[in-house]
Amino acid sequence: MSLCRTQPTFPYRREQIVSGQAVDVPYQFVDGDLQPRTLVSLRWRYDDLTHARTLQDWTSILPPESRGSITIDADKNTIDGRYTERQLNQVIFEGVDSAGHVRREVSAAELLRPH
Repeated sequence: MSLCRTQPTFPYRREQIVSGQAVDVPYQFVDGDLQPRTLVSLRWRYDDLTHARTLQDWTSILPPESRGSITIDADKNTIDGRYTERQLNQVIFEGVDSAGHVRREVSAAELLRPH
């Protein structure tokens, strides 16, 4: 398998959410003409970049579809630490297409402590 880095599958995006809320994260794997890619496998992971920890290790999405979304549960969207006001989390989607190319999509969420 080769990692394809030249053409992102979806624009990098970042959104702000309140700590303790569930969030839906969409994904899509398309070609240059915005046609769906045929995927043979698809998985995702969720990381806390602020504290360098994995919140959800690699998890398969079955069946592997070129477009869809996952839900990050509220219990995985909590700020770690009493004095932390903001936390940057990241979702990585990794799909392997029918040609054997590995493609990744990244989405980030900035968690804010509720007031």
